[in-house]
Amino acid sequence: MAAKKASKKKSKKASVSEDDSKKLLKMSKQALERMSESRFKKDLEKMTVPEVQRFMELRTLTPGQSKVAKAIMIEENNKRNAELDAKEAEKEAAKKKSAKPRRKAKKQGPPFWRGFTDWFSSFHSGTLIKRRTRDELDEAPRIPRGPNLGLRGRVPVEFQVSICEQVFGEGYILPGGATYAKSIAKTLMLTEGIKGLDLSAGIGGLQQALHDKSGLFLSLMESKAEVVAIAKTRMAELPEPERRDILAYDPVTLNLGSQKYDWMIAREMMFTVADKAGFINKLQMSMFSGGQLIFTDLILDDDANMDSEAFAQWRESEKPPLYCLTVSQYRALLEEVDMEVLDFEDDTTEYAENIRQAWAKFVTTIQGQSVDEAFQQHVLHEAEYWHSRLRAFESGELKLMRIRATRKSLKTDEPEDSPGQPEQEVAED
Repeated sequence: MAAKKASKKKSKKASVSEDDSKKLLKMSKQALERMSESRFKKDLEKMTVPEVQRFMELRTLTPGQSKVAKAIMIEENNKRNAELDAKEAEKEAAKKKSAKPRRKAKKQGPPFWRGFTDWFSSFHSGTLIKRRTRDELDEAPRIPRGPNLGLRGRVPVEFQVSICEQVFGEGYILPGGATYAKSIAKTLMLTEGIKGLDLSAGIGGLQQALHDKSGLFLSLMESKAEVVAIAKTRMAELPEPERRDILAYDPVTLNLGSQKYDWMIAREMMFTVADKAGFINKLQMSMFSGGQLIFTDLILDDDANMDSEAFAQWRESEKPPLYCLTVSQYRALLEEVDMEVLDFEDDTTEYAENIRQAWAKFVTTIQGQSVDEAFQQHVLHEAEYWHSRLRAFESGELKLMRIRATRKSLKTDEPEDSPGQPEQEVAED
């Protein structure tokens, strides 16, 4: 009986929402402008978040009405996220309670791992990142080089993915794992009907985390075709594989169409794009008005010395060419492409500590393992890659910034590519 009442109540609420939605949509422009904010708010609160969002896109609202609508959307989204976080916390607590205690890792292991552990501990003994002087960086220990140790691109992608997953967590090939990935998405709408795009999908870690939390499926894209091939194989084995497709793309030729997405996420890839203004314009053209773009990127300090030894080592570890902007140039670029910057946060310390802790944990778990020489060299190579990035952070030349910006207004034509601020191509000497 109680179930029937609940069902009727739910049906009645849905009917009311539909009626109010149609009533406001059909209301004349003059009647809508004359409506008091209190009455407008009362009718709007009966609608779902997606209905409110679509209503805002279809109708021209007064500044006061726009403010009310946005406030309702934020409040409802915060409530839903709080409920989802609480459920997720309950699941994690249940898992920990039922999990069997892990066996402690062996303190001793094969000579290779003991040497690798000694090297890691000697350089990464600190807990927080600090700006090191040039003398301190020059005196810091170097990772022991082995045969065939050079650019990261020489390591087969399947080994990169395998090692990074062991270091950063299952499903993730970038620092921070699920915790950092979800923190990036915490301000985004995660309700049914919302269309989100992950431009740095990797092997699908964020997609899985958000789906577990809210049931949402994202559109997935990744610029590395080899990683896409691995991700496709994995996703084919998951439930509803037809909703988990991932596409490879080239930022230069990317064409997403017009007004398709509510928000987008991209991680640590903009510094490889030469025409950032043109690329960002493509992204915002494919978003609804008010859509959000959240991305993290490697950015130069305004006083960066690109001739420093630490910066040169980082440059060598990446695949050139690189196109880096300073903090000031990035701010000017976003203003030029008419995006409203909501957040411009320096995540360098958190990001660097994520790298440190993840590798420290990995080091303790591999000490007792015995693996072939090829895998040892791949691990050394991957460690050198992240070690070089850490040294660049510690020199103060490089930063990891998290930027959240929103599309200000709809435009009928895609803007022509603009030279913007002068980008500094980081070519090899």
